Amino acid sequence: MVSKRLAEARGPPSEVNVSGACSADVTDLLDPFPIEQREALEPLIAHYENSAAGAILDGRSQRYQRSLKRALFAAARDGDRALFPGQSGSVPDEDVCRFAVALVDTPIRDAVWLAIERRQLDGRGLWREIARRAPQPYDAAPLFLYGWVCWRDGSGVLAALAAERALASDPDYRAADLLLGAVRHGLDPRRTPRLRLPRSA
Repeated sequence: MVSKRLAEARGPPSEVNVSGACSADVTDLLDPFPIEQREALEPLIAHYENSAAGAILDGRSQRYQRSLKRALFAAARDGDRALFPGQSGSVPDEDVCRFAVALVDTPIRDAVWLAIERRQLDGRGLWREIARRAPQPYDAAPLFLYGWVCWRDGSGVLAALAAERALASDPDYRAADLLLGAVRHGLDPRRTPRLRLPRSA
């Protein structure tokens, strides 16, 4: 189990880059857009929710998921290559909403998570952009992904901040709770085994 493997990898807290307080510059990185701007995206969110539901009803769910994953991975990699990843307004509203809805789907979120673990993807520019602009609770998944990449990169401060904000948006978001526990208990991201699918998967 993931929690057991994380516990086995626990190292001294000093090995993790964690600080008791975040500077203003750090917290500003994840500050959400004004609530009226985020709420203005709710009709687009509803549109993509309806599209996902329609794909299920029409028996197109697997094809729809594959198409979404390809688009999501491509956008994340484009953001990784950009000179200023996550620059405000660099991702169209349509993509913010489409990807925010996609990441609510656990298999899609987990596919991204595993790609991060395999070092095939970073995506912090895109996760940050979606997290800042999507209305709650659609910001929880991108906040978690941003935090996980930061933790793996040794930035416990940003990881904890992202996890706390994900849980503030969705208190039942277990992945963010796992991440926050890893940071607070001083797990060393360098020693923690990379997550992977079971052999039977």
